[in-house]
Amino acid sequence: MKRNPHTPNEKAKLVLEVLKGERTLNEIASEHSIHPNMLSRWKNEAIAGLASVFENDAAQKRKEKKEHETEIDELYAQIGKLTTQNEWLKKKIWSVIFLRLQGNHWLIGLVQIFLLSSRPACCQLIELRYTTDTDYQIPMI
Repeated sequence: MKRNPHTPNEKAKLVLEVLKGERTLNEIASEHSIHPNMLSRWKNEAIAGLASVFENDAAQKRKEKKEHETEIDELYAQIGKLTTQNEWLKKKIWSVIFLRLQGNHWLIGLVQIFLLSSRPACCQLIELRYTTDTDYQIPMI
């Protein structure tokens, strides 16, 4: 017999045909010009490897689920951290602005740098209405 390399798909089809049991292994082997021992070996390999298909699938799903849960936990931690920083910033920025109103002019530069770095976002963050480059309407507390 001439060696004819078979693809994994061809092997799988032949093994499935053997496992169905509609025809004998020898009939299938002779029809496809394969030695019965070779077909028997493919069948045994397929049966032995069948359990690993399900194990790998389950292990992969567990791994993906764990990674997903870890990512969610990290995102919740990030949300908590940012919320805390946001609340702290809202409280601290008003104390800085009120110090400015009390005549501590050295803080003017700090407030301007902070507000002008990203004007709309910062003004919204501290609930300050921006009107012009130098005029901010400070709500009364």
